[in-house]
Amino acid sequence: NYYGLHSNLLSLCERRLDNMLWRAGLVRTRAQARQALAHGHVTVNGRTCKTPSQLARVGDVLEIRDRKNLRALYAKLAEERVRERDDCAVLDPETLRITVERLPGRDEVTVDVDIDKVIELLSR
Repeated sequence: NYYGLHSNLLSLCERRLDNMLWRAGLVRTRAQARQALAHGHVTVNGRTCKTPSQLARVGDVLEIRDRKNLRALYAKLAEERVRERDDCAVLDPETLRITVERLPGRDEVTVDVDIDKVIELLSR
């Protein structure tokens, strides 16, 4: 099913850890979220994760590592939050802890992409 392929591919993009950091409003951009994960600033379920493309699961807890400089940086970013609250990834600004409450639905896809071109490229 061609439509199923579209929605599944976009759903996988929305489940990435970097996207969950962005959805929660802890960072300003997805690129900043990717960098935070790649530099080891975030733990997932208590373990350091350096893989931005890792898929989030319901119940996962993402937290800024317990380092004074990192906590100060991300506390400031959390205060400046420019995105509206998202009920998929809920941020506790006091503890800088994000809980994945649910996975994004097909109608909540925020990635602006021409999926037909992506599928065409991948099918070569």
